[in-house]
Amino acid sequence: MKRLLGLFIATMILTVTILGSTVLANNETNGTVVIKDGTNNINAKGYYMTYVYKATKSGRLTLTFSEDPGPISLTDSKGHDISDKIYGTGGLDARKFVWVVRKGTTYKFYMWYHTESARKYTIKLSTKKIGNNNTSKKKATKLKLKKEKAGMVAHGQKKGSWFKIKFKKARKAKFILKGKEIQGNLEVKFYRGKKKLATTRINAHSTAKLYSAAFTSSVKKKMKKGTYYIKFERWTSISGGDFTIKVK
Repeated sequence: MKRLLGLFIATMILTVTILGSTVLANNETNGTVVIKDGTNNINAKGYYMTYVYKATKSGRLTLTFSEDPGPISLTDSKGHDISDKIYGTGGLDARKFVWVVRKGTTYKFYMWYHTESARKYTIKLSTKKIGNNNTSKKKATKLKLKKEKAGMVAHGQKKGSWFKIKFKKARKAKFILKGKEIQGNLEVKFYRGKKKLATTRINAHSTAKLYSAAFTSSVKKKMKKGTYYIKFERWTSISGGDFTIKVK
Protein backbone atom coordinates (compact mmCIF):
# COMPACT_ATOMS: atom_id res chain seq x y z
CA MET A 1 0.00 0.00 0.00
CA LYS A 2 2.82 2.40 0.93
CA ARG A 3 4.56 1.60 -2.36
CA LEU A 4 1.42 2.34 -4.38
CA LEU A 5 0.91 5.57 -2.45
CA GLY A 6 4.51 6.53 -3.18
CA LEU A 7 4.06 5.92 -6.90
CA PHE A 8 0.85 7.96 -6.91
CA ILE A 9 2.55 10.90 -5.20
CA ALA A 10 5.46 10.68 -7.62
CA THR A 11 3.17 10.89 -10.62
CA MET A 12 1.47 13.95 -9.13
CA ILE A 13 4.72 15.87 -8.78
CA LEU A 14 5.03 17.75 -12.04
CA THR A 15 8.10 19.88 -11.39
CA VAL A 16 11.62 18.56 -11.17
CA THR A 17 14.63 20.74 -10.53
CA ILE A 18 17.62 20.03 -12.78
CA LEU A 19 20.62 22.35 -12.62
CA GLY A 20 18.46 25.23 -11.42
CA SER A 21 15.78 24.74 -14.08
CA THR A 22 12.20 23.55 -13.59
CA VAL A 23 10.99 20.87 -15.98
CA LEU A 24 7.46 21.44 -17.30
CA ALA A 25 5.15 18.53 -18.11
CA ASN A 26 2.76 18.64 -21.04
CA ASN A 27 -0.96 19.36 -20.61
CA GLU A 28 -0.69 19.40 -16.83
CA THR A 29 -0.59 21.98 -14.06
CA ASN A 30 2.55 22.56 -12.02
CA GLY A 31 2.58 22.92 -8.28
CA THR A 32 3.00 26.43 -6.91
CA VAL A 33 6.14 28.24 -8.05
CA VAL A 34 7.45 30.74 -5.49
CA ILE A 35 9.50 33.78 -6.46
CA LYS A 36 11.51 35.34 -3.62
CA ASP A 37 14.04 38.16 -3.65
CA GLY A 38 17.55 37.00 -4.38
CA THR A 39 16.80 33.27 -4.37
CA ASN A 40 16.78 32.77 -8.13
CA ASN A 41 19.11 33.42 -11.03
CA ILE A 42 20.48 36.81 -11.97
CA ASN A 43 22.51 38.10 -14.90
CA ALA A 44 23.17 41.44 -16.58
CA LYS A 45 19.57 41.57 -17.79
CA GLY A 46 18.05 41.09 -14.34
CA TYR A 47 16.41 38.36 -12.28
CA TYR A 48 14.83 35.35 -13.93
CA MET A 49 13.55 31.82 -13.43
CA THR A 50 14.23 29.07 -15.97
CA TYR A 51 11.86 26.36 -17.17
CA VAL A 52 12.72 23.47 -19.48
CA TYR A 53 10.24 21.75 -21.77
CA LYS A 54 10.61 18.95 -24.32
CA ALA A 55 7.76 19.11 -26.81
CA THR A 56 5.70 15.92 -27.03
CA LYS A 57 3.85 17.13 -30.12
CA SER A 58 4.21 19.79 -32.80
CA GLY A 59 1.84 22.70 -32.43
CA ARG A 60 0.80 25.81 -30.56
CA LEU A 61 2.11 25.79 -26.99
CA THR A 62 0.42 27.91 -24.31
CA LEU A 63 1.67 28.76 -20.82
CA THR A 64 -1.07 30.04 -18.51
CA PHE A 65 -0.21 31.64 -15.17
CA SER A 66 -2.47 32.06 -12.14
CA GLU A 67 -1.28 35.68 -11.85
CA ASP A 68 0.23 38.19 -14.24
CA PRO A 69 3.93 37.23 -14.49
CA GLY A 70 6.80 39.21 -15.89
CA PRO A 71 7.82 38.97 -19.57
CA ILE A 72 9.01 35.61 -20.87
CA SER A 73 11.53 34.77 -23.57
CA LEU A 74 12.03 31.42 -25.30
CA THR A 75 15.42 29.90 -26.16
CA ASP A 76 16.72 26.66 -27.59
CA SER A 77 18.29 24.04 -25.32
CA LYS A 78 21.62 25.92 -25.42
CA GLY A 79 20.13 29.22 -24.35
CA HIS A 80 20.09 30.96 -27.75
CA ASP A 81 17.11 33.31 -28.20
CA ILE A 82 14.49 31.99 -30.62
CA SER A 83 11.72 34.42 -29.64
CA ASP A 84 11.55 37.99 -28.50
CA LYS A 85 10.81 38.79 -24.86
CA ILE A 86 7.01 38.80 -24.81
CA TYR A 87 4.22 39.77 -22.44
CA GLY A 88 0.80 38.13 -22.08
CA THR A 89 -1.57 38.22 -25.03
CA GLY A 90 -3.54 41.08 -23.45
CA GLY A 91 -7.01 41.66 -22.08
CA LEU A 92 -8.49 38.70 -20.24
CA ASP A 93 -5.65 36.56 -21.62
CA ALA A 94 -2.88 38.69 -20.10
CA ARG A 95 -1.61 35.61 -18.26
CA LYS A 96 -1.30 33.49 -21.42
CA PHE A 97 1.84 33.16 -23.54
CA VAL A 98 1.87 31.41 -26.91
CA TRP A 99 4.66 29.94 -29.07
CA VAL A 100 4.83 27.31 -31.81
CA VAL A 101 7.04 24.30 -31.05
CA ARG A 102 8.22 21.17 -32.81
CA LYS A 103 7.88 17.63 -31.44
CA GLY A 104 11.01 16.20 -29.81
CA THR A 105 12.72 19.59 -29.40
CA THR A 106 13.86 20.85 -26.01
CA TYR A 107 13.15 24.49 -25.13
CA LYS A 108 13.91 26.83 -22.25
CA PHE A 109 11.63 29.57 -20.94
CA TYR A 110 13.10 32.54 -19.09
CA MET A 111 10.59 34.36 -16.87
CA TRP A 112 11.88 37.82 -15.94
CA TYR A 113 10.72 39.64 -12.83
CA HIS A 114 11.52 42.49 -10.42
CA THR A 115 13.10 41.61 -7.09
CA GLU A 116 10.45 43.59 -5.22
CA SER A 117 7.71 41.36 -6.69
CA ALA A 118 7.82 38.27 -4.47
CA ARG A 119 4.75 36.29 -5.58
CA LYS A 120 3.43 32.77 -6.04
CA TYR A 121 2.33 31.30 -9.37
CA THR A 122 0.65 28.20 -10.64
CA ILE A 123 1.56 27.38 -14.26
CA LYS A 124 -0.47 25.33 -16.74
CA LEU A 125 1.11 24.17 -19.98
CA SER A 126 -0.84 22.80 -22.95
CA THR A 127 -0.10 22.10 -26.61
CA LYS A 128 -2.61 22.21 -29.47
CA LYS A 129 -1.50 20.02 -32.34
CA ILE A 130 -1.00 21.68 -35.72
CA GLY A 131 -0.13 19.49 -38.69
CA ASN A 132 1.71 20.08 -41.93
CA ASN A 133 5.28 20.98 -41.15
CA ASN A 134 7.13 19.11 -43.88
CA THR A 135 10.61 20.61 -44.04
CA SER A 136 11.62 18.86 -47.28
CA LYS A 137 10.57 20.09 -50.71
CA LYS A 138 10.38 16.49 -51.90
CA LYS A 139 7.84 15.73 -49.16
CA ALA A 140 5.88 18.97 -49.49
CA THR A 141 2.29 18.86 -48.22
CA LYS A 142 -0.15 18.51 -51.12
CA LEU A 143 -2.83 21.15 -51.51
CA LYS A 144 -6.27 20.67 -53.05
CA LEU A 145 -8.40 23.39 -54.57
CA LYS A 146 -10.72 25.13 -52.08
CA LYS A 147 -9.38 22.99 -49.21
CA GLU A 148 -7.69 24.98 -46.44
CA LYS A 149 -4.57 23.53 -44.81
CA ALA A 150 -3.01 24.58 -41.52
CA GLY A 151 0.75 24.85 -41.27
CA MET A 152 3.46 26.02 -38.90
CA VAL A 153 7.05 27.18 -38.62
CA ALA A 154 8.27 26.46 -35.11
CA HIS A 155 10.42 28.87 -33.14
CA GLY A 156 14.04 27.95 -33.79
CA GLN A 157 13.17 25.92 -36.91
CA LYS A 158 15.90 26.62 -39.45
CA LYS A 159 14.28 24.74 -42.34
CA GLY A 160 11.17 25.98 -44.10
CA SER A 161 7.75 24.35 -44.26
CA TRP A 162 6.78 23.26 -47.81
CA PHE A 163 3.45 22.97 -49.66
CA LYS A 164 2.69 22.19 -53.30
CA ILE A 165 -0.13 22.05 -55.82
CA LYS A 166 -0.16 20.71 -59.37
CA PHE A 167 -2.16 22.25 -62.20
CA LYS A 168 -2.71 19.82 -65.07
CA LYS A 169 -3.60 22.73 -67.34
CA ALA A 170 -3.47 26.53 -67.29
CA ARG A 171 -6.10 28.03 -65.04
CA LYS A 172 -6.96 31.04 -62.91
CA ALA A 173 -5.90 30.66 -59.31
CA LYS A 174 -5.56 32.61 -56.09
CA PHE A 175 -3.46 31.64 -53.08
CA ILE A 176 -4.78 32.93 -49.74
CA LEU A 177 -2.39 32.96 -46.78
CA LYS A 178 -3.62 33.80 -43.27
CA GLY A 179 -1.37 34.38 -40.27
CA LYS A 180 -2.50 33.01 -36.90
CA GLU A 181 -0.27 33.10 -33.80
CA ILE A 182 2.87 34.58 -35.34
CA GLN A 183 5.68 36.48 -33.64
CA GLY A 184 7.46 38.81 -36.00
CA ASN A 185 6.90 37.75 -39.61
CA LEU A 186 6.98 34.60 -41.67
CA GLU A 187 8.48 34.90 -45.13
CA VAL A 188 6.67 33.13 -47.96
CA LYS A 189 8.42 32.13 -51.20
CA PHE A 190 6.52 30.98 -54.27
CA TYR A 191 8.03 28.70 -56.95
CA ARG A 192 7.05 27.04 -60.20
CA GLY A 193 9.31 24.02 -60.22
CA LYS A 194 12.75 25.38 -59.28
CA LYS A 195 12.09 28.94 -60.42
CA LYS A 196 11.26 31.44 -57.69
CA LEU A 197 8.39 33.65 -58.78
CA ALA A 198 7.61 35.87 -55.80
CA THR A 199 8.20 36.55 -52.10
CA THR A 200 5.87 38.02 -49.50
CA ARG A 201 5.48 38.12 -45.70
CA ILE A 202 2.65 37.44 -43.28
CA ASN A 203 2.30 38.26 -39.59
CA ALA A 204 -0.27 37.62 -36.87
CA HIS A 205 -3.87 37.84 -38.11
CA SER A 206 -2.88 39.16 -41.53
CA THR A 207 -4.04 37.94 -44.93
CA ALA A 208 -1.95 37.92 -48.09
CA LYS A 209 -3.51 37.14 -51.46
CA LEU A 210 -1.23 35.91 -54.21
CA TYR A 211 -2.82 36.28 -57.62
CA SER A 212 -1.65 34.76 -60.88
CA ALA A 213 -1.04 38.26 -62.24
CA ALA A 214 1.86 38.58 -59.82
CA PHE A 215 3.65 35.61 -61.36
CA THR A 216 2.87 35.67 -65.08
CA SER A 217 2.45 38.23 -67.82
CA SER A 218 -0.63 36.48 -69.15
CA VAL A 219 -3.43 38.92 -69.97
CA LYS A 220 -5.94 36.26 -68.88
CA LYS A 221 -4.18 35.95 -65.50
CA LYS A 222 -3.89 32.21 -65.72
CA MET A 223 -1.37 30.02 -63.94
CA LYS A 224 0.66 27.94 -66.31
CA LYS A 225 0.49 24.18 -66.28
CA GLY A 226 2.90 22.67 -63.76
CA THR A 227 3.70 22.14 -60.09
CA TYR A 228 3.85 25.14 -57.77
CA TYR A 229 5.61 25.19 -54.39
CA ILE A 230 5.07 27.51 -51.44
CA LYS A 231 7.74 27.71 -48.74
CA PHE A 232 7.11 29.31 -45.33
CA GLU A 233 10.11 30.19 -43.18
CA ARG A 234 11.22 32.45 -40.35
CA TRP A 235 11.88 36.04 -41.34
CA THR A 236 14.38 36.45 -38.46
CA SER A 237 15.92 34.07 -35.93
CA ILE A 238 13.26 35.04 -33.35
CA SER A 239 10.25 34.55 -35.66
CA GLY A 240 7.80 31.67 -35.57
CA GLY A 241 4.12 30.87 -35.81
CA ASP A 242 1.27 29.09 -37.57
CA PHE A 243 -0.92 29.90 -40.55
CA THR A 244 -3.44 28.57 -43.05
CA ILE A 245 -3.20 28.33 -46.84
CA LYS A 246 -5.96 27.85 -49.43
CA VAL A 247 -5.93 27.78 -53.23
CA LYS A 248 -9.07 28.96 -55.06
